[in-house]
Amino acid sequence: MKFCHYRPVSFVFVFVLIASIAGCDKKQEPAAVDPTADNKITEVVTETPALPIETDPAIDAIRRMYIAMANNDSDGILKVVKPTNDMEILWTQKVDPARIADIIEGYHKMPIRELSLGETVTLPDGKSGVVGKNKVSDTLRSFMVRLGTKIEIPFTVELIDGQWKVIADQKIQLLKTYNQRRLEKLKSMQESSNTDNSAAPTN
Repeated sequence: MKFCHYRPVSFVFVFVLIASIAGCDKKQEPAAVDPTADNKITEVVTETPALPIETDPAIDAIRRMYIAMANNDSDGILKVVKPTNDMEILWTQKVDPARIADIIEGYHKMPIRELSLGETVTLPDGKSGVVGKNKVSDTLRSFMVRLGTKIEIPFTVELIDGQWKVIADQKIQLLKTYNQRRLEKLKSMQESSNTDNSAAPTN
């Protein structure tokens, strides 16, 4: 009689094979559902990150300066304005709280155009000026900002340590002139009122 020789089969192999076959025949049970849980599909709301006001960082600096002025935000102004004298006038202007939202919306939309070297522009005092090399270079850019329908104010923005900073000296001077005229007008009105009161007949 001949004996057939078989290779010994590993017990572990047989066990794994049987387990896998049993697993194939077994139906997967559905996941348990907690009846007390809220099973409604909830929408995941992701907050959209704030976009920059402008893609042009120099124009962005001008807009941010004006918006910070409307909010009396000294920190915001100091971030985008080149340090100079009397800067506090930029964040101490009185703004009607009821109009702040409309004013800021206007600042977002106000036209700002870049000036070219040699271009002739009309200054706020009515005089004409020519954009020179001290206003336009690798680190200097100049812009004309339109406020309302008639007022245009030129600004120069300087690149300092990789950040564009508004040179606001002219704006500061305009605000000082405006505040002075307003005080003179109020004083004149007060004096006129006092004169009228003194001339009024008494009973």
